[in-house]
Amino acid sequence: MKKLAYEVIVVLNPKSEKGESIIEEASQQIEALNVKVAKKDHRGVKDLIYKIKGQKQGDFWSLWLEAERPIDLKGLNIYLNREPEIISYLVLKK
Repeated sequence: MKKLAYEVIVVLNPKSEKGESIIEEASQQIEALNVKVAKKDHRGVKDLIYKIKGQKQGDFWSLWLEAERPIDLKGLNIYLNREPEIISYLVLKK
């Protein structure tokens, strides 16, 4: 069976001092959905085109995921929306 690939782009509050731990916790939540986190990449702090939740900059992270079957986006969205340090995110199917 062919593995499904996803990329999750997470934008954190750049003033947060616990960015790495938030990404680790997000990875654990994702793995709880029977999805493997293949790679994590810190893209750095970048200027935003427009303010998101009052922030002019965002700390960008990319997570590459591999799954045997389509992931449960509802469960993932609930976690990502409830974390106050995550100002935006995008889930892409590759």
